[in-house]
Amino acid sequence: MPRRRGDSPFVGRQRELDLLLAQGKLGQEGHGQLALVAGEPGIGKTRLMTEVADRARDAGALVLVGHASDREGLSPYFPFAEALRSCLRACDADQLQSQLGSAATQLALLLPELHDRLPNLPRAAPIALWPPHHQ
Repeated sequence: MPRRRGDSPFVGRQRELDLLLAQGKLGQEGHGQLALVAGEPGIGKTRLMTEVADRARDAGALVLVGHASDREGLSPYFPFAEALRSCLRACDADQLQSQLGSAATQLALLLPELHDRLPNLPRAAPIALWPPHHQ
């Protein structure tokens, strides 16, 4: 998400901004947080999240961004893969190995390029997303 602060004033979503920033603070303190921002096109979701991302970056956080879309053919994991790819670019191999730990092998199923960054990473067996059909 590009920086947009200064492009236009942030107005009309102070309550939502405060809530998301409070959740971010809890996350920094080690309390897992999840927020879903949803609504009709044009109501300011992207502007709100750009403001949150800018403030998090200003506070020293690594901001990972993934975009959701209802376009046909996109994987439901696309936003997560997109966000994690920015982490792959931002972190060196030692940081990646440390941060991903034992989850790296499974994440490589979603991000095959992780093997390029961590060449000694073992290959995982594919995960069955649907139960096999029994005949």
